[in-house]
Amino acid sequence: LPRGGVYVETSPVFFTGAIATIQPQTFNAEWLLRLGLTDRMEFRLFSGGVTWQAAGLGAGATTGFSALTVDTKIHLWEENRDWFLPATGFEAFVQTPWGSPAFDAGTQPGAMMLFRNTLFWGLVAEYNVGIAADSSQQGYVPIDVVQWAITKPLSDDFQIFVHGFQNESALPRVSAQTVVGGGFVWFPSDRLSVFGNWGAGTDRSGPATTFQLGCAGAF
Repeated sequence: LPRGGVYVETSPVFFTGAIATIQPQTFNAEWLLRLGLTDRMEFRLFSGGVTWQAAGLGAGATTGFSALTVDTKIHLWEENRDWFLPATGFEAFVQTPWGSPAFDAGTQPGAMMLFRNTLFWGLVAEYNVGIAADSSQQGYVPIDVVQWAITKPLSDDFQIFVHGFQNESALPRVSAQTVVGGGFVWFPSDRLSVFGNWGAGTDRSGPATTFQLGCAGAF
């Protein structure tokens, strides 16, 4: 975002299928706020928002608020297409314990390197690598995180993409897993977007399905 820019995103529909032995299915109404501190740095707040979790794993159905994540992104340099050097950024975040007790996973930090390359046929590749924390019976352990997406514009205001992640999505949401899927972004105006995506877990602990539908506005 440029300095002084404001971006608000909401996904009133976010469904996560049950993850075996880890968590029951959940529904979220999540949100993301981005503020441009400088032309290269932004401050971000994210939460899964109002959350409903189905009964399972010895507990009844639960409704509450997901934890707040405090985040920052720094743009380091632009893409050099002659040398195939990606646009590069850095992200650091902390998932806090500030939320309903039922959804408190403790304080979990993470850091990511962010990359973006323009490819052939109008394709754009985005890929992030980093490290985050995950809870276990022994406490919090570091985990490697990889996220990727390949986007293809079909018109000036409509894009489709395939994407996936290992261990954690770009916004901390669900337990460690591997997911792949696809979706779309539609821009009805220069400052408004509507998006949706579907994904499926590829390992035994992955959710059967994830589904998201939301919109975003920039000011």
